Amino acid sequence: MCGSIKIDRKILEWEWYKDKNTKILFLHCLLKANYKETKYKELILERGQFVSSITSLSQELSLTPNEVRTAINHLKSTGEITSKSHSKFTVFTVVCYDSYTNKSQAESQTNHMDSNKQITNKSYSDAQSIDRMSTMQKESKDKIYYPKDELLNSAFKEFLTMRNKIKKPIATKQAMTRIRNKIESLSGGDNDLAIQILNQSTDHCWQDVYPLREETQMKSNNIYDEWRNA
Repeated sequence: MCGSIKIDRKILEWEWYKDKNTKILFLHCLLKANYKETKYKELILERGQFVSSITSLSQELSLTPNEVRTAINHLKSTGEITSKSHSKFTVFTVVCYDSYTNKSQAESQTNHMDSNKQITNKSYSDAQSIDRMSTMQKESKDKIYYPKDELLNSAFKEFLTMRNKIKKPIATKQAMTRIRNKIESLSGGDNDLAIQILNQSTDHCWQDVYPLREETQMKSNNIYDEWRNA
């Protein structure tokens, strides 16, 4: 149901205004009526309609069933409502329902609700993606990619950690295979060169791996020479 209805001051001149039971029943009908098309069991309830019964209305308004029937007959006689009985319930229709509501506001609220639903679905989808990413990060942290070379394995895992931090994780097994094949191709199977290539990308927060820059290679060789001659 929508948030509000509007009542014109002309209701003061309405013939049932001084009839307490009829007046309260009509206001009740306005408030219970659906502001948009709704499905109930096998029925499609249009805007301005709602499902109820004499017993339900009697309980909701603290009126006797006879008082409810009399009030309904009053409203039907002057064209405020219509009703159609089914086996276990009655469909009531508020005639000229739009004149008692702000239709554009109702449509706006409906669109807002649909928008919220889309946002909720997106949030749920995003949450699933985050969960998947967290799982992949944990698997990457625990996995050994180069069991025969601890230093290369450490450099590769550091590269993966950097990719996660820049929000560009390696998301599939196929992508993981491609990046490892590229490292193998660029290094020519030289593990020391592969480590330098990985460190180069990690240090510069590069998403991919590239041939080692000349200045980087010279710096690495100098460090190696200094270590060898120490």
